[in-house]
Amino acid sequence: MNPQEQDEAAGAEEGLDSLGEGTLLAITAAKGRVGCCFFDPLTDKLSFLEDQQDSTGWDLTHLIIEQLLPATVVTSSTADATFLEALDAQLAALPLSSAGTSAASAPSDAAEAKTRLEYRPAREFYAGPGKYALSQLHIAEGGWYAEAEEEERDSGYDSGLGGEADNAAGFEDAHDFGDRPAKRRKLLRDVEMDGDAARRNRELRVEAFLNNLSTSPLTIGCAGALLNHVNKTRSNAGELDGTFEIKGLELMKLDKVMLVNSDALTSLQVFEDEAHAATGSSRTKEGLSLFGIVNVTRTPLGKLLMRQWFIRPSLELGVIEARHDAVECFARNENQHAVDAIQLHFKHVKNVRRVLKALAGGSGSIADWQSTWMFVFSSIQIRDAVLCLEHRTGIEAIDNLLDSFDSLAFKDLGEMINNVIDWQESQLKSQACVRRGVDADLDKLRRQYDGLESFLSSVAKDVARDLPRELAKELSLIYFPQLGYLITIAYEPDVTDAGKYGSLGWDFQFVIENHAYFKNDKCRDLDRHIGDLESFISDKEIEIMHALTAHVLQLQDQMLATADALAELDCLIAFAEVSRIYDWTRPVMTEDPVCKILKGRHPLAQLCVETFVPNNTSLVGGQAAVKPDPEQDAQMHAAEDKSVIILTGANFSGKSVYLKQIALITLMAHIGCFVPAEDALIGLTDRIMTRVSTRESITRGSSAFMIDLQQVAFALRNLTPRSLLILDEFGKGTEANDGAGLFCGVVEHLVALGKDTPRVAIATHFQHVFLNGVLSRQLPATLAHMEILVDESSKASASDGTKGVESVAYLYSLAPGLALSSHATSLAALFGIPPPVLTRAEEVTHAVSTFSIDSLAVRDEAQMSALEREELRRAEWVARRLVGLELDEPEEGEEGEGLEELRKKLRWVLDGEGGDDEGGMD
Repeated sequence: MNPQEQDEAAGAEEGLDSLGEGTLLAITAAKGRVGCCFFDPLTDKLSFLEDQQDSTGWDLTHLIIEQLLPATVVTSSTADATFLEALDAQLAALPLSSAGTSAASAPSDAAEAKTRLEYRPAREFYAGPGKYALSQLHIAEGGWYAEAEEEERDSGYDSGLGGEADNAAGFEDAHDFGDRPAKRRKLLRDVEMDGDAARRNRELRVEAFLNNLSTSPLTIGCAGALLNHVNKTRSNAGELDGTFEIKGLELMKLDKVMLVNSDALTSLQVFEDEAHAATGSSRTKEGLSLFGIVNVTRTPLGKLLMRQWFIRPSLELGVIEARHDAVECFARNENQHAVDAIQLHFKHVKNVRRVLKALAGGSGSIADWQSTWMFVFSSIQIRDAVLCLEHRTGIEAIDNLLDSFDSLAFKDLGEMINNVIDWQESQLKSQACVRRGVDADLDKLRRQYDGLESFLSSVAKDVARDLPRELAKELSLIYFPQLGYLITIAYEPDVTDAGKYGSLGWDFQFVIENHAYFKNDKCRDLDRHIGDLESFISDKEIEIMHALTAHVLQLQDQMLATADALAELDCLIAFAEVSRIYDWTRPVMTEDPVCKILKGRHPLAQLCVETFVPNNTSLVGGQAAVKPDPEQDAQMHAAEDKSVIILTGANFSGKSVYLKQIALITLMAHIGCFVPAEDALIGLTDRIMTRVSTRESITRGSSAFMIDLQQVAFALRNLTPRSLLILDEFGKGTEANDGAGLFCGVVEHLVALGKDTPRVAIATHFQHVFLNGVLSRQLPATLAHMEILVDESSKASASDGTKGVESVAYLYSLAPGLALSSHATSLAALFGIPPPVLTRAEEVTHAVSTFSIDSLAVRDEAQMSALEREELRRAEWVARRLVGLELDEPEEGEEGEGLEELRKKLRWVLDGEGGDDEGGMD
């Protein structure tokens, strides 16, 4: 075997090892946003993380690398430069004994465990190819793709291969995903539909796993790059089939942060972008949202940090409780004066990271130096104000600030900056200028420059003594930076005549604004002995400012640590401020999967009404077992301690607000903020999944109901026992019976999880599934409704136009039991639907609910034409003859009635002919 063949074999063997034993991570970043896709060969699953905004220090990227410890990392060569630097540094810092290994297999050689980093062209990370690559995957999760193919066959799909070919393609083996031969998979692909319909069908199937591909282009691009890398690795290893089968797609689980997808953030109104008031501006501003009312931070870094906390709430109990301790300290009345002083100094704290980067790069402006000086002194002032806080002992955020910098070093640096920079002159010249008295050489140069005008005037007089009177009268000597000293006279047509001025020893230089400029021996002497004063002064100032910059950068680490500590302090003080304004209280955090809220309120809805009615909530994960475990404490199975709450009630009664407030209170507790409740016990929640609102878009190409299905499928597939699921009116987008069936299927699936059931809150109008016994009222779920008051007397006292429509008063209070009606017509009356429409609606509703639809036709008989009344009479006549028809049941051993006999009886039913009165009619 030649060396080339040996290298190829080694590469193939390496490819097999990397695919079989190591994990693979594709990750990239653009404009501060990160997307990634992860493949674990031990589970044969792809994990995704929605595109998210990372911090300036790329904290999310570090968290992903630390937790996944991939064997191979693939990234784009055109990703953000700072991201690539941070990624390379993070991978280099990984311990060799753990990088790229798993519990199942660990390499014996530490060198083999070092993570490999590969840079790939940007085209491999485009979202379009990534979406196509995902649509070509064969996903074996529960036989998902196979079931869909079997349904196509049952619905009339013909492979065109015949029975044997269909069997070969795997149609008779739809649920067998053990070791399906590659030729069967290939044959199955050959019989799939072609064209746009097939492509769209595959994309929709993948969206059921990923829930709206278009919102995460970076992640989808990473998936394409990862699959491309896998295919190349398999090809190098000698596997030329080209088919890549996985067991499922799922959300990436990060141990330290809660996952809240974009649908949940939008549905819960955590963020709300509104168009800016400025005409023609493309910028947006924060509207009425949870982030909008909580974000009262004063510093730029504080605003960025708070947004990160909202996007990635913490799952570390110690971190959450440390934030709650700080908020409690800052919210104390006796600390209000100190907090006000801290917030007053926050306005002088700018984005220090950007400022230090500009100073280090030599592009710092006078504004950057002012920001640095004010940051240094503001940090000292804030530190002094923090020391005045009561009950500050043990507050981690305060300790971080006190330990972040040396106050004496900061004071010396601040004084140095103030003593070196002349702020007034710097403002006039728009650049940093050094004060007088800082450097003796610089002061000497400045004195020379200040006296230069009078000196040049005297030199010009000396030069003019030997010139004609006409020429001497217009002559002057001036100084040009970098050009030196020049003689200037008024412009004449023959100014360039070498004979006229050359005889004087003048060399022509240039003409500007009707003046000609020359240089003679006197000017050259001035250039040699005095030189370019302005350049000398500028160079000297630059040298001094570089020295000052070096002093600043010596404290760069302290300044960055202080900036982070101040940003955290800013966020926590903002939490305390809004908690005091809106009367929020501290929640109790626990690792148990519970959500118990006493008199909870919706943080946004309560701002939009005069009086908000609070409600209680009690959800305990894992309490959906139909038969309680006798070994467990009976208190764990109390009536109110259920994993699922199913909420019914009238329209406009507050069901959606109640569901959202549960999720928002849970989210707020995890970011470290107080919550709008009298008391709350919140268990750590790893994911918040919602099906609340439907974001329709022409670009998605999906109906509203299809989007709802994708959201629910995504939630059910990625739920864990520690998750929170919110479902609002699922199933309402399709035919009532189908919607009710889907609702029942989802509920039964959730309660069947038993000890793995997450905390679930559901609102629905399908209360009839409990009334008719489709779902048992003994289901291990809490049945509740939103209370209303119905004024039955209003039916009789109403005008003729609204007869039968009762008046409803909404109490917005949670009560146990089912609601038997949605009272839709009462709400319609409240919003101005015409009375005749309401009356007719009540009549139709009553007829449908009592199975007396014929009464609708009888009531309108007077309005029918003669022909319509005749058709109705004849239809009734035919129906009566059919009901009265008696068919003789054949005795044992006898043949039944022949076809001709049945036809005669049918003619008798329809026309009254060919029959016999003995058939059963009067």
